[in-house]
Amino acid sequence: MEEAETTWVLLPVTGALAAGSPSTNGPVNAGSVVALKLTDAGGALSLQPGWVSHNLSSPATPIIVNGVVFAISTGMPSTATGRGASAVLHAYDGATGKRLWNSGQAMTTFASPGSFWSTLGQVYVGTHDGTVYAFGFNDERVRQSVVEIDEARKRHPRAYRKVRGRWKVLKSKLEQITPRVAPESDQPV
Repeated sequence: MEEAETTWVLLPVTGALAAGSPSTNGPVNAGSVVALKLTDAGGALSLQPGWVSHNLSSPATPIIVNGVVFAISTGMPSTATGRGASAVLHAYDGATGKRLWNSGQAMTTFASPGSFWSTLGQVYVGTHDGTVYAFGFNDERVRQSVVEIDEARKRHPRAYRKVRGRWKVLKSKLEQITPRVAPESDQPV
């Protein structure tokens, strides 16, 4: 994020911020992501306020990709019978909290907080209606990962299948090709 030595703690917070809390991106009344900087003053560790996202509806735990914090406003309903709101994915500069981007109205229903991950140049969000949304970003390491997957596909062709122009790893097939071995034994588990 900021420097190699800087350690950040990112927390999703529901509700308004406490009085006197920094409001980097404006007032917060529904929820936000709070960034705290871990500091070491002569062996005494402490958390110092860093930045706060803007107002988010039911935020989930954020993920960090190359110094960019991806936070999701899940829109989850506050009651079991509530309707909720459409989810929105937000991107922030990890060191400053500056808003970089959001997904706007791309998602049409609320998201499940546990269905939010990143891999191979994409951030994925699973929503209540069963749809998985993929948002792309540029990353040099992604190209290397795609090359590695392509090479693995050639070695184990049955473990992969093509899905809409991309190769998808089939977990069950990979487990058959590379059986796990118990630590004390040479036998597969």
